[in-house]
Amino acid sequence: MVGCFKPSMAIQIASNVFEWKLKDFSKLEKKPYRSDTFGTTEKHLWGLLFYPYGEKAESETSVSYFIEGKANGNFFWSREKVEVRLFIKCGTSTIGDNKFNCTFTKKESGRGYRQFSQRAELISKPNVDEALVLGAQITYQRPMEMPVPPSLVEAWLSLLDNDKVSDVVFQFEEDCIHAQKALLSARCNYFEALFNNGMKESQEVGLRDAMEECILDNLSCDNVTRELFEFAYQYAPLRKACLDFLRQNFAEVRRAEASFVRVLAKEQGHEEFVKLMSEIINAAPVGGIPGN
Repeated sequence: MVGCFKPSMAIQIASNVFEWKLKDFSKLEKKPYRSDTFGTTEKHLWGLLFYPYGEKAESETSVSYFIEGKANGNFFWSREKVEVRLFIKCGTSTIGDNKFNCTFTKKESGRGYRQFSQRAELISKPNVDEALVLGAQITYQRPMEMPVPPSLVEAWLSLLDNDKVSDVVFQFEEDCIHAQKALLSARCNYFEALFNNGMKESQEVGLRDAMEECILDNLSCDNVTRELFEFAYQYAPLRKACLDFLRQNFAEVRRAEASFVRVLAKEQGHEEFVKLMSEIINAAPVGGIPGN
């Protein structure tokens, strides 16, 4: 039931500045130069691309300057509503400063200016070979999880199994859980559909058919281990379903390494840790568990 009470998401505006010091500008050849790769997030990687004699022959009196969205491994993560500011500095002087808004996709991963500034202006700076800095400021929207206050969770949970205020009872084998339809419907689309389609008058619902499906529909590689230790281990069908999910998706679960290893480390004092670990090891391919 706790799994249906999820943190909300907010949008945060974030901004990162990256600078690339380019030495010996006057000695650079007529070819493109690329910076090291940098990232605004783990998924979103970038690089700077600079042409000291212009990208095209007709623009060789200018310098060309671009920012490129980079692939992360074999996958390119698109990035939307990005504001990019490209600038060139030489000592305390700013030689060029341009800003634009754009969406980066795999097919259109590079953006910038073929005629960013005049080459002669850069050459005229007395310290250009020692102090030339190319920079990029990237401003973007970042989803931010808003944690649910523990007091709110506690208050909400107190209403879930309170026979004095409940209007629905879930039955699971020999156990009964009292709840409120309005609370469940507000927090979970499955329960909203359940209570609004033919079950408005029902006071008793089979938990195996209702809650179990809700939990299983929300299993993922990031949460299956946590759900197993926190709740599902208590009920044989859910326990088996989590272990089956681990067996079928173990490579993907392991790729969520931080979550998987963190849960195993955290739950070492769990009352059924040894038994659950034995079942996880049996479900995993040989050598799949850290330390094995």
